Amino acid sequence: MVVTPYSDFYADSKNHHTVLDFYDKNKIAIHPYTAHLYNRKTVYDAIGFDAFHYLNHGIRHTDKLGNHTRVSDEALNKDILDAANTDDVGLIHILSMQNHSPYNRNIPGMDYKPQINFEVYPKKMQKGLFNYLQGIHASDKAIADLVHALDQSDKEVNLLFYGDHFPSVFRGMEHQFKGDKLHQTPWFIYMNKDRSQKGIQLEGMSPAFFVPVLLKEGNYYVSPFQGLMDTLLTKGVKRIGNNYIVTKDGKLNDSEISKDLLAIVDDYRMVEYDALFGHNWLADDFYTKTIR
Repeated sequence: MVVTPYSDFYADSKNHHTVLDFYDKNKIAIHPYTAHLYNRKTVYDAIGFDAFHYLNHGIRHTDKLGNHTRVSDEALNKDILDAANTDDVGLIHILSMQNHSPYNRNIPGMDYKPQINFEVYPKKMQKGLFNYLQGIHASDKAIADLVHALDQSDKEVNLLFYGDHFPSVFRGMEHQFKGDKLHQTPWFIYMNKDRSQKGIQLEGMSPAFFVPVLLKEGNYYVSPFQGLMDTLLTKGVKRIGNNYIVTKDGKLNDSEISKDLLAIVDDYRMVEYDALFGHNWLADDFYTKTIR
């Protein structure tokens, strides 16, 4: 049994204001795996999803990649596009499983043969990393195919792609990599209809800033809360901790931050604390507003 404080806390928390509230059309979650982990059914319902598709419940395409045990990204694309092509859908949240452990299965016949540096990675563990990297290569193609399909859509589509955790093939190898490199995952925002030509590059940024970046880049309505987040990002803040922040200059303790910036950072901390643990004083439209 997996026990995570987030799962138990968030289902009963007072404030569930998320980007879902920006949409008046249906919000759908798609996950080609079990729904039991992390209390997903309860949490997704609490935060406002209208439907949750998972294995044996809404997922229609379950082809695998080679001998892998997980549903492939190519198959997942079909379920994504099925949902995206309906008129009553506003937002789709997708969790891919293709490159999740275990990594003991391979892809026969794949031309791509990754080269592994055995001065960094143990040779005795090479099979798992080799299989994982081949899966990543296949994901690159699947993502490109998905972007091409979305580019043909008559709808205005925004795709926010990001990784949620590092693969277990690197577990215990933190000493081999400097800083937080091992725990940083890739992300990008794609907008069809030739929008967003700036090519935003923001490394080391907390996922908490994904939504304000998307709203600003798409020239969408920005609520006061998202305006606060944008102000922090504009001032170079990439992550916020209990008594520190992270900027391009690295980790800075509160005592090293200017008074003006610290005041804004503390505003964020106060708003978050009140929303999640306090009395939730702020009105709903401080956080979000339905725009479509």
